[in-house]
Amino acid sequence: MMHGLSGLLLSAAAGYWVFTHAAKEKGRVRTLGQLLGLLIIGVSVGMAGFKIYCKVTGCPPGKVFCPFTGKTAPPAPR
Repeated sequence: MMHGLSGLLLSAAAGYWVFTHAAKEKGRVRTLGQLLGLLIIGVSVGMAGFKIYCKVTGCPPGKVFCPFTGKTAPPAPR
């Protein structure tokens, strides 16, 4: 399993590949392929954005679980 920002960006590229190749198909295969491609792209880009946010801010403020560190973030300073 690939970890890190580069792996997420590569999976987004794979999602784009699935999306473009599905456009050549017909009927339900085309629709399902495009939906799967968009899902892969959306999840990959979303997780990449969250990973960048975690690096910049030290994970979300409050008692929120960060999937990248496996810890609960400390409360925000007041």
